[in-house]
Amino acid sequence: MMRLGLGSLFSLTICAVLVTAGCEESSLDGVISCHPSDRDTCPQGYVCKPFACPTDYRCYARQPEDLDVYPMGCVVDGVCDAELCETYWSCSDCSDACDPALVASAPQDFLVSAYRAIFYNPGEPDIGVDLDGDGEIDNRWGLIAHAINERTRNDLDQEIALDIESGRLLLVARVFGDYPADTGPASLVQLLAGVSDATPVFDGSDEVRLAPDASVDVGLCGPDSERLYGRPFTSGTLRFPIPWPDVGGTVLVELHQYIVQGDVTAAGWQEVDVGGCISHARVYDELLPRLAELINHIISSDPDNDESRTLVSLFDGNCVVLEHIPGCESIVNGEGACEGDVDPPVITVSELKCNALVNSALRPDIDTDGDGEPDAISFGARLSAVPVTIVEN
Repeated sequence: MMRLGLGSLFSLTICAVLVTAGCEESSLDGVISCHPSDRDTCPQGYVCKPFACPTDYRCYARQPEDLDVYPMGCVVDGVCDAELCETYWSCSDCSDACDPALVASAPQDFLVSAYRAIFYNPGEPDIGVDLDGDGEIDNRWGLIAHAINERTRNDLDQEIALDIESGRLLLVARVFGDYPADTGPASLVQLLAGVSDATPVFDGSDEVRLAPDASVDVGLCGPDSERLYGRPFTSGTLRFPIPWPDVGGTVLVELHQYIVQGDVTAAGWQEVDVGGCISHARVYDELLPRLAELINHIISSDPDNDESRTLVSLFDGNCVVLEHIPGCESIVNGEGACEGDVDPPVITVSELKCNALVNSALRPDIDTDGDGEPDAISFGARLSAVPVTIVEN
């Protein structure tokens, strides 16, 4: 059970309206739980349909108008309508709009002091949250970063930790306990970039300013319940640190539909999990060029060491045709941007985009638009934070 509390305990949820659906024509209707992605969980002649939104699905006797597959649903105009419903993320009727500008009271502010996103030990609890409602933690990015750690001399979580320790990366967690929702008492949570002129000590005495580009228009809000659960209802997206190799230090990306779960008190955040989606297109357009820059930096620094030779063998002149990746539909290996045997070796962005190994690792696992095809990569991080004082510029 995930709870958020400041003084008196409060927490946050959205999409919490429960609306029953289905019929009573069969004694099995609504008895067997199922998941839309697994048709075999229902007996022959039954279909997996919404029972209680957004994630409780049951088997019902198939009717002529039934769909073959119902997407994960949410509340649409007060009813659980899977045919008209969008997705867990894009359904606008799941909750009232979340507008941080409506909060007038002072928040509780915290400074992130510890950060983890990569799976280290199989026996440890998974890092992240359940983004798609299937009961499993989603953090494909943690596995990708782990694979990078194994193939290079990087320790990506450690690099983020060093940036936090030195003050190069300051992340403020802001919590309001009195969001004015129509449904009753509510909470609002924000994750904001900060700046400081001093190295933080993380003992509660630090003073930090909010960065000029802090995502102050993005927040999570909803009525009090038994867990903290949210998504942004504004047009902005959250710029959030992720483990990714880069010459310039920690990388910030746009994190979509982020969720926060965990125990929060006035004394601080203790291993609170943050999850969200990274756009597949953004990975190719923004992150792979950074990776190409770092790989070329490694190779040019010492072309004869084992790490450089491994990177050259993996990527130099190893392009394949990939119909689903722009720019790779008609790529010719050994020509143009995929020319190998150049001295000294240079790894191009095309050689990363059109590489079979890279595409296997970066395969999307979350469907954000409800078309049945994954289009984003799940991400999760575990944060701890201590109280901080926010000062004006």
